[in-house]
Amino acid sequence: MLFNSAEYLFLFLPFCLLLHYFLRGNTLRMAGLVILSAWFYMAAFPVYIFILLGLIAVDYVAAIWMDKSEGLNRKLWLWFCLLSNILLLASFKYWNFTAGNINILGCNLPLHDWALPVGLSFHTFQSMSYAIEVYRKAWPAEKNLLRYSLYILFFPQMVAGPIERPQNILPQFLHFKGFSLEDFREGLFQLARGLFMKAAVADRLSLFVNPIFEHPEQANSAQSVLAILFFTIQIYADFSGYSNMALGSARMLGIRLMVNFQQPYLASSLSDFWRRWHISLSTWFRDYLYIPLGGNRNGAIAASGNLLLVFLVSGLWHGAGWNFLLWGLLHGLGLVAENLLGKKAKEFGPHWFKLLRTQIWVMLCWVFFRATSMDNALAVFKGALGFGSGTLSPEFYPAEIAYGLALLILIPISESLKLQENCFRKFPWISVISLLIFSYFLGNFKASSFLYFQF
Repeated sequence: MLFNSAEYLFLFLPFCLLLHYFLRGNTLRMAGLVILSAWFYMAAFPVYIFILLGLIAVDYVAAIWMDKSEGLNRKLWLWFCLLSNILLLASFKYWNFTAGNINILGCNLPLHDWALPVGLSFHTFQSMSYAIEVYRKAWPAEKNLLRYSLYILFFPQMVAGPIERPQNILPQFLHFKGFSLEDFREGLFQLARGLFMKAAVADRLSLFVNPIFEHPEQANSAQSVLAILFFTIQIYADFSGYSNMALGSARMLGIRLMVNFQQPYLASSLSDFWRRWHISLSTWFRDYLYIPLGGNRNGAIAASGNLLLVFLVSGLWHGAGWNFLLWGLLHGLGLVAENLLGKKAKEFGPHWFKLLRTQIWVMLCWVFFRATSMDNALAVFKGALGFGSGTLSPEFYPAEIAYGLALLILIPISESLKLQENCFRKFPWISVISLLIFSYFLGNFKASSFLYFQF
């Protein structure tokens, strides 16, 4: 079930809100949300709900035993949790990639045709964050199975984040708030804003971007360059649109999720970019991988190695392919270069120059993220350099170029001036209605699911 579908907006979410506030008592409300969340997930692949239920059972029991243990036993329970999640993720997401590359050497490892469960990377990382926090004694093991199930299954963020820590969301499940007009209004605004970013920006730009990336050898230089520029906006609008709709849906239920984006395309360095982009994941890697590896405590060389490893893992987390590994490696190399060159190099030049060089690097890296393979990415770059045939004529060609160029100008201006937020503060209901109207008339509702659902 997609957030931008009529089924979700006009049936599932209203029913969920009515049921949630109709039920009395914390236990009934938790049970209602668990059942509705399972229903939400089963709309795609019903049988895969058993994978999530198994994941919940393993981590729930292991965390309780971990909480009772000390020393080696405590560490063994932690590794049991971590390996259970990692092996589950590897079986579905990385087996074919690994086996396929090994088979090139002459082996004959079998390949499977299992569909990747939607949002599996997010589920496993949220489960692992819970296990690690319990191990560190930063949070006690949750004894209430219903509450822990909701922590994993909560439908607004179960498919594509944000990846929540137990400290933020579990306390909110202890005492659900009653209906609040302020929460409902704020949530509806975030939902409408997310719908606009998804339908009127991301999916509208896909009309131009998708044909270029599907047939890059047929595109001319201008088409390829525009496709790279437009995808830079598309990926942000798609994922931030999902995040806003997740935050809005949860807020209407009285739950506050963590913010996942803070104007990333206004970043003036790569380190600044990663403090603003997919915050729940970047902080996950910082807290649970980079710092445990030693962070920057053991000198510049060790810190550089840690950064490269973290971003290689980040690339692999996003997708089982060499293009994703290269995407992660390039970001890691960029951050290493920033750190080694020092503060003077990072601060060199006026603000517009720092912003421009950062975003050009991010934009070029996005090509490997969007491409279906390394050959596909190289073909896009060749097209941008003028080596394409120029025989491709995307649908709605002139209109979508004009629309995309307008968005390239208007989105950064709107973000920097916080136009939507300021309008909402002064005219809340007019802002919500306007966003919904613009979404309806400018949006493309024929596109597929959110891009990050594949992870």
